[in-house]
Amino acid sequence: MPNYRWNNELPEGKSSLLLVEGPDDVRFFGAFLSYLDKDHAQVSAVGNKHEFRRVLRSLNKARNFDRLRSLGMIRDADDNPQGALDSLRNAVAAANLPEPRDVGVQAEPEQITVYMEIVPGSGQPGCIETMLWELLSVSERDCIDGYLECMSSLCRVRHIDKSRLYAYLAAGPDPNGHSDGNRVPRRAKEGLRLGEAAEKGVWDWESPVLRRIKEFLEVL
Repeated sequence: MPNYRWNNELPEGKSSLLLVEGPDDVRFFGAFLSYLDKDHAQVSAVGNKHEFRRVLRSLNKARNFDRLRSLGMIRDADDNPQGALDSLRNAVAAANLPEPRDVGVQAEPEQITVYMEIVPGSGQPGCIETMLWELLSVSERDCIDGYLECMSSLCRVRHIDKSRLYAYLAAGPDPNGHSDGNRVPRRAKEGLRLGEAAEKGVWDWESPVLRRIKEFLEVL
């Protein structure tokens, strides 16, 4: 199994680093960056939302650190969007890294530019699954919500946003509406993880729902 964790080394040919929480996030954002032809960006997992501070504080000791020109961080808002944002800002400050910039603001030459993003965005609580849920059609969401409402009468449904999205992926959705040439919808493999689905082309990278994330990744 590939090692998606940050190993304190910026690979040859990479000048940007995107730090995310876990392996599934690495595969999702890696697929998005590949779609954008951002081959110079390395995506690595810190482990969980509490590990950003530790990784950032040791970043200047990383091999090939001198080649780093752009640093991005993405984490879930969970139940506290402002707290998540403050946590990343404090971690950046504790590591003596440059103050994070808004997307679109240019840095001085030879300076590391730091960006950060909280998903689902716009000060909303939730996670990446909350954001991707908005990519589904109304009929798909209604169908899945009906299923989970039924299930909630039998057991406690925890992490509703994750349950919704993985119910969708369990069915093997039709990626990007493509067919196999015989008017038969081409299906993704049933039961894919979020990152695997990204690699199979399930998510619409051009959707307005992902515009903010797309703009964020394009500046790395």
